[in-house]
Amino acid sequence: MRRIWVMIIMIVITGIYVLGKTHLPYQLVLVHGYMGNGKVWREKGFINTLSKDFSFENIKTPSLYDEWEKKEGTDWMEDSRATIEKFGELLYDNHIKPANTESIIIAHSMGGLFARYAALKGNKVKGIITMGSPHRGATASEKWRWIGFLATLNALAYGPILMDTYPETQWVRKKAKKFIYYIAAGIILILSLFALGKFLPLDDDFRFAASHFSCSLKFYITDFLNGLVEFAILIGLAALVMCVELPQQAIEAMPGSKVLNKLNSCVLPAKSSDNLKTFYAYICGKNDNVFDMVANHYYPEGTNLMLDTLTASTGIMGLYCWAGVYHLARSIGWFWINPYRFALGCMYITSGVGLSAPGIKGLYILWLFDGKSSDGFIPAWSQKIPGNVIPKGVPFFKVEVNDHHEKETWGNSQSVEKVKTILWNVINIGIVKESRK
Repeated sequence: MRRIWVMIIMIVITGIYVLGKTHLPYQLVLVHGYMGNGKVWREKGFINTLSKDFSFENIKTPSLYDEWEKKEGTDWMEDSRATIEKFGELLYDNHIKPANTESIIIAHSMGGLFARYAALKGNKVKGIITMGSPHRGATASEKWRWIGFLATLNALAYGPILMDTYPETQWVRKKAKKFIYYIAAGIILILSLFALGKFLPLDDDFRFAASHFSCSLKFYITDFLNGLVEFAILIGLAALVMCVELPQQAIEAMPGSKVLNKLNSCVLPAKSSDNLKTFYAYICGKNDNVFDMVANHYYPEGTNLMLDTLTASTGIMGLYCWAGVYHLARSIGWFWINPYRFALGCMYITSGVGLSAPGIKGLYILWLFDGKSSDGFIPAWSQKIPGNVIPKGVPFFKVEVNDHHEKETWGNSQSVEKVKTILWNVINIGIVKESRK
């Protein structure tokens, strides 16, 4: 008898759970971003959170880069045919066209561009919701920005110890060595994870940091001549970065590219094959905490290194600021000021502030996004779908959230909650069918 009651209770609970969901008779397609794969939607619980309120005829999480290499037999990074438009066709042909119903697409980052191209291939896309997508271009794909960013960090790290000829603070150079190394390694990890394509491969990040920065410090810079050696190494770094060949998609994602101009001149479909209106939406992330973004990247190597970087930033800030105050104090006499020592003190303090965690974040934002708001990887202005591509009379939702680029695909993000709100809105206005299943 007890077993019967347990079974009844379980059936009732299951029934309440199922009936509590809204069933949408569409296929849900979740599209990953640049260099990503379909696992990103499951690993951080995005699908689980969305499925608490909605069910679909089918849920697909394609891995387009794997599909390209399987179909074409080539490395997409080295294949000039692996364009954004071709990936849009791949998405449509493999996942949208074969479905028995229309598809609702949720796309992250570069996936938003794939999704828009896919929507232009037919009338089986019911709606598109993009999150952190570079509709107007990714400034992070421009090499000169990374060169400027790293050059500024180099100048801040080595400027004071290059100028410091005073024997009582020569120990600062030796103490700064460890701090500079960890900061450099952390920043280069950012470069490795987020700069596009073969731009300093992840496997070489520690080796690269060590070879450049440790080599520089071995010279124990004390005069202008040895300072030229460091400058030459910096020029070599810049030349290396400039010579690296970016994948086709990275080139096409640059602001003002022909591919983006073409895409942003094409009006999206106004109706899907069910003869009802389509809908479009973008979710714009505005959390530019680069340290949090990298530490929470799905590559586990990021976490400990970023903690080391933050610790090192605090250490070098205190060290340089202390040395700066010391030299400023010693530069002022009763009736005179030592201009060289005064300038050295100012440089130490400026470098200390610049190499602190807020300082590095500020430089990152300044160089990568011209000081404007972003989600840590895509500028806010670029995440907005151009209004001219939206058909007249079609629902168009514009949402801002406090998520960084990585968190936009998480199950505990503001983005997933806004996706739910958008779906409820299109249900309420009657362009998306619903049923209880």
